Amino acid sequence: MISQAQWQRAKTVFLDVVDLPTDQHEAYIREQCDTAALQDEVRLLIKLHLHESCFLISPLEVASAPPDSGAETDDPLIGQQLGDFQIIHRVAAGGMGAVYAARQQTPNRMVAIKLLFTTGLDSLARRRRLDDESRALARLQHPGIAHIYATGTCDLGRGDQPWIAMELIEGEPLSHCQHAIDLDLDQQLEILLAVCEAVQHAHDRGIIHRDLKPGNILVQRDSSDPASLTPKVVDFGVALIASPDGNATLTGTPSEIVGTLNYMSPEMVSPSLGSVSERSDMFALGAIGFEWLSGELPYNRHADSILDAIRLVEECSIAPMARWPSAIKGDLRAIFNKALQRDPAARYRSVRDFADDLQRFREREPIRARPPSAMYRLQKFISRNRILAGGVLATILAMAVGLALFAVEASHARRAAAVSKYEAEKANAVSSFITNDFLMKLLAARLVTSGTPTAETAELVRQSAESIDAMFDDRPSIEAAVRNEIATIYYNLGLGRESAEQFTMALELWESQLGPDHVDTLKAVNNLGQAKMLLREIDDAE
Repeated sequence: MISQAQWQRAKTVFLDVVDLPTDQHEAYIREQCDTAALQDEVRLLIKLHLHESCFLISPLEVASAPPDSGAETDDPLIGQQLGDFQIIHRVAAGGMGAVYAARQQTPNRMVAIKLLFTTGLDSLARRRRLDDESRALARLQHPGIAHIYATGTCDLGRGDQPWIAMELIEGEPLSHCQHAIDLDLDQQLEILLAVCEAVQHAHDRGIIHRDLKPGNILVQRDSSDPASLTPKVVDFGVALIASPDGNATLTGTPSEIVGTLNYMSPEMVSPSLGSVSERSDMFALGAIGFEWLSGELPYNRHADSILDAIRLVEECSIAPMARWPSAIKGDLRAIFNKALQRDPAARYRSVRDFADDLQRFREREPIRARPPSAMYRLQKFISRNRILAGGVLATILAMAVGLALFAVEASHARRAAAVSKYEAEKANAVSSFITNDFLMKLLAARLVTSGTPTAETAELVRQSAESIDAMFDDRPSIEAAVRNEIATIYYNLGLGRESAEQFTMALELWESQLGPDHVDTLKAVNNLGQAKMLLREIDDAE
């Protein structure tokens, strides 16, 4: 295996040599590459470049297509027995192998048989990938991932051919599902979350898929309920598998770029941008989800050649969010923008975190991809709890008279502040106490509970009143002003007994400090009379 620096050098030489006449390739490679390993890397890249039809394509992509009846008559495998499996018909075929539907005898069930062709220059690499896929699937037991049942080899006239038997997925690729049944945004997100859960299951067991794309996500429909859709992740043939010590290892060489360009993360074609990791799969899921919801990719990767396509992957030039399709808006834009960052470290740390934000979006919770401003959180809270928000508004309206009275008194106090230090100090103390100690507590409490507004407000007023002694112990006149405002709030909530108690305390404090003829003392007398009227204590009120 060559180093990342050598791989970068090999890629540079390759980009130069493909522009030269074919008969000059070898001489140029020997001139520019000082080691045999480096020369081999460049030769392999040229070989892949000259065979574009199979470059960067998963070896055996399982397609849920009807059997090719014309081809079956010429296929000697139809009807053959592979161990406990009898081949029924061919599902798909390519240059590297074929997939067959087969029936297992014990237990009696239909399965998919993936059979590998063992001819050609890269047969060893294909064997290795099939073996990697079987090892990867053996680690995974999840309803969203195709299960493996058995592996084996057979000789059907082409030499020793390996095969694996796995769950037969009778579904259609994710990209076709939208056309078959109308899905709303919530249903689409539900399917995407199920895919994320399956991929996270693989990551938790040390498996990185590396070729996530709509064609490798098959969606099954329940025959009894066509609206019930179950996605299945398939084709782990190029998966990265963690070694027993927990370190992720990749068989082959760095030049074996695998995956599908439209969904490939930048680090998968340019190791200098970072190593392949779970965040590479997460990037692919971001591209898949974006296309699934909007019908288009978040970036332009249409190129005339593989070289241009690789450059586009490396650059990962995502269009500004302002030009994104209307289906990706609001919080979804922030979510997919984070998932599709060029720098792996700037993406979500895991598929689980990506899925968590998608679920938060579904439930109208604040997402983690946005800065957690207080206004943003309040907007999301109101969106989730419209009834409760209405209750909060009703509580605030119930207090409107009391708060309006406070506003008037505070305004008067501010105008008098120029000639009266006392009036200024009183206004500041009342404003600070009501705004900071009581009103904010009230709003915060109403945003986290759904109890009776009047009872909750009265309890908060009582708690605030208990702190007055300690706060204004050395300023009895200011304490009286605060108690007068507390009493006013009680009065406007219809709580006459509590209101009268606070007005009485305010009157006693003002009378002892300011005298019986001061305007504040007289105001307290008037307020106490109003509270007595509310209590129907007419004689005391007069």
